[in-house]
Amino acid sequence: MDDEVKQDLALQYLQGRCSDEEKLQFFNLLLTDKNFKKVVKEELALFTQVGTMRMTLRSSDKEKWLRKIQSKAVSTAADEGFSPLQWLQWVLSFTLPGARIPDYLKAIRRLTI
Repeated sequence: MDDEVKQDLALQYLQGRCSDEEKLQFFNLLLTDKNFKKVVKEELALFTQVGTMRMTLRSSDKEKWLRKIQSKAVSTAADEGFSPLQWLQWVLSFTLPGARIPDYLKAIRRLTI
């Protein structure tokens, strides 16, 4: 099993999205594979860090941001030909505090690699 599959399995387990079979595979790897323990530890740290950055917007702010993103998306995406990852990075840079963006981009890269 390659590292990418192990990262996916660890993330699925942390998010509570594993089937019974995947949970069995997760715990077997946890008991037998030292590298998997390291992967789980890294994913847990990242999962916890990203979870602490969540913030709640007022409904009026949500509507304002959504309108801005939609209007910009129509003009920008068509003009510049953004890839889905570039589009997500642009949305994050537009909506998140500046200090948090590198952490989210790191998380996105892990999810898309």
